[in-house]
Amino acid sequence: MRRLAPSLLAIALAAGIACSDDKNPTAVPVVTIDKASGDLQRDTVLATLAPLRVLLLRDGAPASGAQVYWTIIRDTIFEKTTTTDATGTASLPLTLGAKAGDFRVEAALGPTSNARRVTFGFTALPGLPAELRRISGEGQSDTSMAQLSIDYVVQVLDGHGNPASDIAVDWAITAGAGSLTLTRSISTPPLGYARTRHTLGAAVGEQTVMASVGAMPGAQPAMFTSTAIAPPPPVADGYLPLAVEMTVNGNADVYRINANGTDKTQLTTSPALDGNPVWSNDGAKIAFVSDRSGPREIWVMNADGSDQIQLTTIAGFPQPGVTAALVSGPVWSPDGARIAFAGRRDSAGGINVDIYVVNADGSGQRRLTTTNSSDYGPSWSPDGRKIAFVSWRDGRGEIFVMDADGAGQARLVSIATDSWDPLWSPDGRKLSFTSNTGGYYGVPDVFVANADGSGLQRLIEGAQEARWSADGTTIAFTMVTSCYYGCYGGDVAIVKADGTGTALLTTGGTLRASAWSPNGQWISLTQTTCSRTGCVDAVRLVRKNGTGLRNLATASNASWKP
Repeated sequence: MRRLAPSLLAIALAAGIACSDDKNPTAVPVVTIDKASGDLQRDTVLATLAPLRVLLLRDGAPASGAQVYWTIIRDTIFEKTTTTDATGTASLPLTLGAKAGDFRVEAALGPTSNARRVTFGFTALPGLPAELRRISGEGQSDTSMAQLSIDYVVQVLDGHGNPASDIAVDWAITAGAGSLTLTRSISTPPLGYARTRHTLGAAVGEQTVMASVGAMPGAQPAMFTSTAIAPPPPVADGYLPLAVEMTVNGNADVYRINANGTDKTQLTTSPALDGNPVWSNDGAKIAFVSDRSGPREIWVMNADGSDQIQLTTIAGFPQPGVTAALVSGPVWSPDGARIAFAGRRDSAGGINVDIYVVNADGSGQRRLTTTNSSDYGPSWSPDGRKIAFVSWRDGRGEIFVMDADGAGQARLVSIATDSWDPLWSPDGRKLSFTSNTGGYYGVPDVFVANADGSGLQRLIEGAQEARWSADGTTIAFTMVTSCYYGCYGGDVAIVKADGTGTALLTTGGTLRASAWSPNGQWISLTQTTCSRTGCVDAVRLVRKNGTGLRNLATASNASWKP
């Protein structure tokens, strides 16, 4: 038998080859490594896990005395070597560190990167909550009774600085009264944030809110301090300003006019249609609709008519048979940062209608609904987080609600007839809408439901165009006398928010409820008078007690300055 040189023998042994003679070499032993136990464990930080075990087999038999190279991969990499016992099993005891998260451990047959290996995963969970950290919302100011624009946000942390989720945070007003959108909120992953929003009380001065966690005895709560400032003196009734759409010599423009008819000022002067004005909540801007650049688009201007800019642009319009690319809007978000509208933009042929939002500076236009049907009539919730709208996606007009980014679109209630005109109550807890439960030519009714769709109530029979007062206690509405290719009003009435105490405000006129004045004392109305030569709209005003009915202007689409 020919012998190998010592160097060649070492190489052969390292390669796992046992040599007998040139003609009959033995097969290379097959060594396998498999996970035996300990994979996918979860426990809190610093806990000791059950040992991780691997099983090594050599040609199917336990491989004892073999080395296993372990690599623990966390923030840094730790390496350790253990040896298999008589059963071919190697184990690694493991205690979690102080950082929460998902980690892994690799067990390999050798120290090189190409060695056969298996991977274990494990999760270190945050420990018990130990700290509340204030994140945002501190130091705000607004007029008394106003809802602040920024949430109070806290972060729940364990004793090692790990964000802790699914922890109940209690919120309480400790000075200044007012109200909170949530008195208990749950911290959410991945950052462990919990939040609420504060509506200031009537008292002028500092108002404080405390966040605390019951599972953290002795821990310091998080405190938020905001300042309520005195509101400006009220404007006399007669000098409350409105923006209206007024047609003069066949041309529609936006005008500003006081409630007593004084100080009428033309704000737009283009030869095109300018109308449907809507004030921003801070009274600094007016959004309106104009076709001066072609199809109807949303424009915005300062309250004095200066700096008129186009916010939206519709590519591909006009289209044959489609004259109005903008269907409804503009509707300001409560914080004045965005405008919602409905229009024909991305649909083939321009027939389908979808809801969009655009930033108040014209950037960030985004389509929120994408069904092969029409979605229109957007209405922002008072906190700006939700949008209610009308959708025909299921074959009839229904009230849907979605998140402000378009996510979570869901039907509010199921009614077997068409519904329209959703409007949130000022506290955001309810939605009113109109539904023609009497059939296509039937007289509609006004319904109210909770914001989650529960508690559906037929509030007013034979009515439409429900409009909430600013304090949420009263609803103005249009009484409907007949429906045929549209429903026609006769008079305007008010009712308490619980459906009791109906009071008629007008008699004998074809009037429609439009909007409440910001001080809650007046209601603007629209009256349409038709003859053989056409129809003319007029804006009228009436006090909430039914007195003082008067004409304001030959105009339409009145919007009160907040």
